[in-house]
Formats: sequence, structure tokens, C-alpha cells
Amino acid sequence: MKSISFAIVVFCALTIAQQTRSSEILVIFPTTAQSHYRVVRPLIHSLLDRGHKVLAITNFPDAVERANLSHIDISGLKPHSKFKTSNNGIIKSLKRVIGNANTYATILNHPTVAKLLQSRQKFDLVIAEFFTPTPIFAPIATVVDAPIVGFCPMITFPWINEVMGMETTMSYMPSLLSNSTDRMSFFQRIYNTVKSLFIEIAFNWMNTPMVRQINKNHYGIQTESVIKTMANLSMIMTNNYHSMFLPFPKLPGIVEVGGIHVVDEKPVPQDLNDFINGAEHGVVLFSLGSVVSEASLAADKLNNILDAFSKLKQRVIMKFDVEKYKIQLPVNVKVVKWFPQRDLLALPKVLLFISHAGMMSTIETIHCGKPMVAIPIFGDQMFNTNLLVEKQVAVAIEYKHLERLLGHLFVVLHFQLFVPVKTPISL
Repeated sequence: MKSISFAIVVFCALTIAQQTRSSEILVIFPTTAQSHYRVVRPLIHSLLDRGHKVLAITNFPDAVERANLSHIDISGLKPHSKFKTSNNGIIKSLKRVIGNANTYATILNHPTVAKLLQSRQKFDLVIAEFFTPTPIFAPIATVVDAPIVGFCPMITFPWINEVMGMETTMSYMPSLLSNSTDRMSFFQRIYNTVKSLFIEIAFNWMNTPMVRQINKNHYGIQTESVIKTMANLSMIMTNNYHSMFLPFPKLPGIVEVGGIHVVDEKPVPQDLNDFINGAEHGVVLFSLGSVVSEASLAADKLNNILDAFSKLKQRVIMKFDVEKYKIQLPVNVKVVKWFPQRDLLALPKVLLFISHAGMMSTIETIHCGKPMVAIPIFGDQMFNTNLLVEKQVAVAIEYKHLERLLGHLFVVLHFQLFVPVKTPISL
């Protein structure tokens, strides 16, 4: 009887093995923000591990070669421009988005990309970044005769629902660029609705003519609007999760994958490890992420930050480029141009993270169970900050009030006037 059962198992395994095949997958992720590409990279490698072949159009080709992975390196087309620490209003942010879209359009003229489109090579699936570039690259799915999946490296934008066929309810779904959560007063709801409508109208008004021209010139198609250009998306993955952020109504075609980029921690570099082990009272981390221009930080603001650090018993590790500034660092501060953020946050001696509250930093901080002092600069960072403050795992300070930083640090480190995260959240 056992031999018969074993034979059935072997037969089923061989049958399944014969039916499986590797798929040809085109990944289009033209972002110049390395933190955004870090979110999709684990997905790419999971596909590779399962035997699929991937062609990635990216600014960040993998350093380690894999037999079933190939790249079209577009890093020379668009230099990585960072946001400044001031003057990041709605209009300026929208103009920057449209400017990025125009630059992304030049990717279609890249010799290798143009050759790929002209060859009409077939793929089984297209995965495209769902952000500024989406309307520009969505029609490629028709060219390569494949379904397309969007991947949004940030939280669920309101227009994601519209792309998938559901209207956004602005009365209780806060705008990405708002200072609100889902708990709004009547007047906050009115303001949120007006602001959301303004952003939607401005985005379409500024974006639609450019998208129409690109679609006509490169794909030979006519489109009425940006939303209709993206209507062929089969699914959209978003870098959020309802238990961390806000529970929004969503259609089955929207899949939350927040935390997909968080991997098991690795040993930290020896110099950082020695610095941390020598910290009798613990360590504070400081980073403004990869898309905020540290060079735009005013000298007086940097002095505010360093002055606050000098008064702490804790040691501080700053991810910061200080070459522009002629400064003397406090004895308890170590400055590096890069550090393994996720690995450091997992260490017991790391007590606090001072961050811009970008999406990847927010998720890693929640995952590792560490409190945050948030200094939001632009985009979704204020939105993320407000959610963390509401959940009582962070305190916020405006960039223009960095002279108050020391008080905020004392609140978190000593008085703990918030609910501490006692257990790291497994995503």
C-alpha cells in the first residue's frame, strides 16, 4: 500500500513539473529614488528564485549577476535630483511630478528600450512602477502583448481606486498631501475634499496633454485622459498595509504588500558595531532618507540638530553628508554617508529613530518596534507622520522649529509621553 501511495505522489510531482514553465517578465521601474526600487527588488528576486526570466528597465542594476536576470540600465538619462528641505508646496510638488514625467518619457528614446519596442518582443507579464511614470509606460503592455501589474512604492493613492474602477470618497479618505487622518472634523472634511479635488484637477490638467502626445508619438494611440491610459492594469500592488495605516475600501485588484522589502537583519559593519557597543545609555539614529537634499539644510538648522545631540547622554549615528559644512561634531556623534538602517533599527541598544517619515523608513521603524521623532519634509511624509502620532508611537516636529528638537527627544527618551511599541510588528 505504501509503495502505491509513493508511486502516486511521484506521478503527480512529475506531472506538475512537466506543466510548469518559466515566464518572461518585463519590469519597468524607472524611479531615481533608490529607496523606491528597494521595495520591488525582493519581488524580482522571488520571481527569479522560482525560475522566471526577468528583464528590468531600471536605474539600479543588481551588482550580482543572475542567469535569468537582465537589465536595461537607464541611469545615465536622468540624474537623481533630491527634494530641498523648504518650499515644497502642493503646486511645486505637482510641477516636479510633471517634470519627472516628461523626463521619464525620454526613456522611450533610449536605444535599447526603443529597439525592444520596435521588435515587439512578447512577454508573459509586465510589472510597472505605479507613480509618475505609469501613464507613460502602461501602453507598453499592449506592445508586448501581456497583462500589466502596477507596483506603487508608497501608500494607496486616491486615483488608484479610480484606475481600478471605484470612485474615491473624499469626505473621509484624507488626501495624500494633507495633514489629516481619517478622524476629521466637519470643516476638516470640507477642506480635505476641496484640496483633493484641486490636486486631482491640477494633476490631470498638467499631465493629460503630455500623456496624449507621448501615446500618439510612441504608441500610435489616442487617449482621452490619464486615468483611461492606465485602465488596462490588471492589478496594483501598494506598499502599505491596513493594520499599519488606514483601512480604506478597495477592490480585489488592489493588493497590499507593505513590508515586502523588510528582510532578516544582518550583522552591522564593525565600526558601527563598536560605536554602539560602547554606548552605555543607548543610541539614537538620524536619517533624512535618500530623496531629501542634505545640502539644502540651512546651517542654523544643522546647528540646532547638533546642539540637541550634544546634550544627550546617548550616542548618535547620523546618516549625513557634512562635506559642505565646516562644523565640529559633538563627541557623542558619529557621521556616516550611509548606514544599514533596517539592521541598526533591530538592535536593542537603538532607542529612537529621527526620520523624515518616508514610507520605507516608517515601515522599518514599525517592524522593529522603535519610536520615532519625525521631521516631515514633503509629499506623503506629513501623512505618515500624522498616522504615527495618532497611534502614539511618534512625536512630530516641523523643520522650521528644529530649535525645539531637544525637548522632543527628552519626551521620547525619558518621559515616554506616548504608548511605546513593546513588541516589533511582524509584517
